[in-house]
Amino acid sequence: MTKSHALHALAAVALVATAVQPAIAEARASVALDTVIAFDNPSDPWLSEASDRIFSSVWTKASTQLAVPGIGLTKVSTTAAGNGWVANDVPISGDWHGLRMTGFSLNGMPQSGVGSYVLHFADAPGQVVGTLDAMGFPVTGVGKDTRTGDADCGTKLRVDGEGLGSSFTISFAC
Repeated sequence: MTKSHALHALAAVALVATAVQPAIAEARASVALDTVIAFDNPSDPWLSEASDRIFSSVWTKASTQLAVPGIGLTKVSTTAAGNGWVANDVPISGDWHGLRMTGFSLNGMPQSGVGSYVLHFADAPGQVVGTLDAMGFPVTGVGKDTRTGDADCGTKLRVDGEGLGSSFTISFAC
């Protein structure tokens, strides 16, 4: 192949890629997760009643699938970590208040009132902190704990870097 033929072939590939790009972007249209994972009061962040109904089934039955509105059935990966602690990873992805969510985890000891919610994002930790702050969550920065409630029943919030993205953890104990 001559240099001229190679340049023409590259130009044709670039033209096809440019023409196909909108279709790929449309196919990857993001699912809105704002109402799936919702908090009634971000300053005292417990899942809303509607969200709790969706995710509470991972605690009450040994289900490997969860019906998520807007997504359908999704596989739940459950790991027993000892001392009654269970980690449930729900691989849902979509748009959550302008952030690119890549997963959701519910961890804890069923029926104990001790555990955590972890929202995983493809976005940088600073962007996650800015969005959470604008929503009213009392986060104080990346890698810093913020406590709400009292000693008997409260939450701890934390945003951390996670690979190329970040995580927002809400730990709770009651």
